[in-house]
Amino acid sequence: LSEAKERIEELEELLKKFKAEAAEKEKELTVRVESLDSELGGVKSLVTQKESELSESKDENVNLKTKAAEKEQELTVQIETIQSELGEAKSSVTQKETELTVTKEEYESLKSDAAKKEEDLNAQIVALTTELEELKSSIAKKESELTETKEENESLKT
Repeated sequence: LSEAKERIEELEELLKKFKAEAAEKEKELTVRVESLDSELGGVKSLVTQKESELSESKDENVNLKTKAAEKEQELTVQIETIQSELGEAKSSVTQKETELTVTKEEYESLKSDAAKKEEDLNAQIVALTTELEELKSSIAKKESELTETKEENESLKT
């Protein structure tokens, strides 16, 4: 009987020890869970910030594409106008050459005027083409930035 009491006391001591260890382990786990919750909140905040930045980048990209499309359309119209003017100028030169063969001086004057006009139109085309290429380059840069932002967001998601 005495042995049984001792055994019960030992078991009770062992049970108290296990309960104390379990309580300590629960405290440690609670602290760890709270730490992870806090860390998760920070990550969620960062993801939200990155999503906002991506949205802003997308909006800016859409705006730039719209502006570039408008500019490209404007340049296309200008080029067509210039080509039309150039065609008209060439036609006019031909007509003037035919009509104004009365004197060599008048003929040479008309020819010189037409060449200057053609040169000016070509210079305008070159300038417009350069501007168009710059806009395309700007769009490519913004698309690259958007891609990088998307990749960064994707890497943050995983």
